[in-house]
Amino acid sequence: MNKGLYIHIPFCHSICSYCDFCKRVSTISQMEKYIDYLEKEINLHSNLFSNNTFDTIYIGGGTPSMIPLNFLEKLFILLKNKIDFNNVKEFTIEINPEDLSVDLTDLLVKYKVNRVSIGIQTFSEKVLLLIGRKFNFELFKQAFEYLKTKITNINLDLMYAIPTQTLSDLKDSIEKVLELNPTHLSIYSLILEEKTKLYFDLMNNKIKPVSEDLELQMVDTIHKLIFPKYEMYEISNYKLKSDNDYESIHNLKYWQNKEYLGIGISSASYISDVRFKNTESLKEYYELLDKSILPIVEKEFLSEQDKKKYELIVGLRLIKGINVDEYFNKYQTSIFDDFITIKDLIDKGYLEYFNQQLFISPKYLYVMNSILEEIIWGKLWNKY
Repeated sequence: MNKGLYIHIPFCHSICSYCDFCKRVSTISQMEKYIDYLEKEINLHSNLFSNNTFDTIYIGGGTPSMIPLNFLEKLFILLKNKIDFNNVKEFTIEINPEDLSVDLTDLLVKYKVNRVSIGIQTFSEKVLLLIGRKFNFELFKQAFEYLKTKITNINLDLMYAIPTQTLSDLKDSIEKVLELNPTHLSIYSLILEEKTKLYFDLMNNKIKPVSEDLELQMVDTIHKLIFPKYEMYEISNYKLKSDNDYESIHNLKYWQNKEYLGIGISSASYISDVRFKNTESLKEYYELLDKSILPIVEKEFLSEQDKKKYELIVGLRLIKGINVDEYFNKYQTSIFDDFITIKDLIDKGYLEYFNQQLFISPKYLYVMNSILEEIIWGKLWNKY
């Protein structure tokens, strides 16, 4: 079975006030060193790179697009020497809007990158200021139009429920996104994570969270504006209605509980019924690789029941949900026997079962986590 390959680049121009991903502001020499150590880690996984194991590559971060182009090319050459790019169906890289340029686009095309994900978040200047971002829409639009002539499969990230964000701010951002006409959208609400500046400001009453009523209005607005043109296929992801299928092949591996390998600090993997995670410490990452030791600090050996639980957790994120026949073929047990609360949730309308597909009712997607808790842990759940 073909796997996905994820490469983590932890460097950023600056640290966004909402972000709790593993990232840092760094120097040129530190970035060059990191690329060299990615190669060391890849070499320690030589058994996985010996055959045509990977059919998707995803370079994320952090901000992969902020590293110098010669270092980025060095990474591409490394991957090209280890992987047959002809076997790769989807090769994605994350880009910040301010980094998009003709030179970057041409480099991506040279190494067969065929999908780009751009972290817009918002076009509102006041909201950009709050989250620590800044870019010029008109300059970005010019670079974006050139990108579209070379790479057609483009995702734009948008965020809503950001403190100070109004419904008008959100509408303006969506209208600009529709003007750009990407093939894919990722739209998700801000979650105020600990160890971020926004969370600190919230705890110190410097900002107020968006009200639940406003957040629901925002969701309704998003759907009204984009549904004529885009189709929702995952809880936060939308593809352009087209003869081409613009679902993210790489991300579907996560949602369909398929195998993937993560390279770089903090990256996660799922290989041969084992989930494992790399250290988040750059110092430890280097020290372990210098000893020819994989920088893995967490391992979870999955039992059959663990695998079934993950199948539910990720599979019900998809709008079409889980195919119960495929589940049976995979585990030789019925999903209804393995999780006895499912039938009750169908009767109550929270889950739907149609044409062998089990999925969360669209009107209850916003309480997905509570539904999953009820299915997996059988908690008493009478809140909604």
